[in-house]
Amino acid sequence: EANYEFVLYKITEASVTSVDIEIKDQFIKTLGMPNSNDKINLIGFYSEKKAGLIKGGCSFVINPDDLTLESQANYELPKDVFDDIYNEKRAKKLKEKGKELGKFYLDYFLTDDDHNTYLLAESFYITYQIVYNGPNMPSTSQPVYHYDDIIILKFSNGGKLEWGHSILKRATSPSYSAFVKDNKLHVLLNSGKNLNETKDGRTVVAQGFFESSSLYDIVYDNDGKVSYDKIQDNRFKEFYMPYFGVYERGMFIMAG
Repeated sequence: EANYEFVLYKITEASVTSVDIEIKDQFIKTLGMPNSNDKINLIGFYSEKKAGLIKGGCSFVINPDDLTLESQANYELPKDVFDDIYNEKRAKKLKEKGKELGKFYLDYFLTDDDHNTYLLAESFYITYQIVYNGPNMPSTSQPVYHYDDIIILKFSNGGKLEWGHSILKRATSPSYSAFVKDNKLHVLLNSGKNLNETKDGRTVVAQGFFESSSLYDIVYDNDGKVSYDKIQDNRFKEFYMPYFGVYERGMFIMAG
C-alpha cells in the first residue's frame, strides 16, 4: 500500500529540524532535490498502481526557513512522451486508458541557469536467448541486456511541469550521458550512421547489426524543440563512449 513517507532534515549549527512528507494514494520510488534559488523543490516520478511504474511527474515545494510544505502537485506524462515512443494511434489509446510506463530507472536530475529541472530515465530490462552449442552439447540460456527508451521531463523553478518528451532508442549496453549548457539539454549517445524514421515520422536511435555507428548530440531547447546533431562518424580508432563521461567547467570529457 502507498502508506509511507519521506523525511527531510535541516541541519544547522544550533539545531536539527525535520518535516514528514506523507504519501497517500500514490507510489514514489525516488525524489531528487535539485538546486533552487529560494525554495526546496522535491521532484520525482509517481505511480497510482505500484512502485516502479511511472504515471507522471510529481513536485513538492517546501519553504527552506520553517520546512513547511507550500504546495504539492502531480502531473501525468504529457502526450508527447507517448507520441515519441508509440505510433499516434496506439499512443492515444494508451493515454486514454491511463497507461503507466514500466522498467524505467532514473538517471539524471539536471538544472539550468534559471533553476529549471530536467529528469531523465532510461528503460532497462533483461531477456534471454537460447544458444546452440553444437552436436551432443546442451543448449544454454544467455542474457540479453536492453537499454532502450529515454523519458525526459522538464520542471520549472516553481515545480510546475513544463514539457515532456522521450527518445525512441535501442541499445544493448549503457549508452548515453546528459548535461545542460546555455539552458539547453544535451543527450550524447552513439547510434547508427544514419538515423532512421518510422512510417509516421518518429526518429529511431539504434544501430543495425552490420551498421557502423556515429556519435550524436540530441539537443532540447527551452521549449522542448529537439534537434539531432551528428558530431562524427565513428571509425576503428575513433570510437567514443559517452556513458563513461562527465560534463565539467563547460567541457564534456569521455572515454574512448
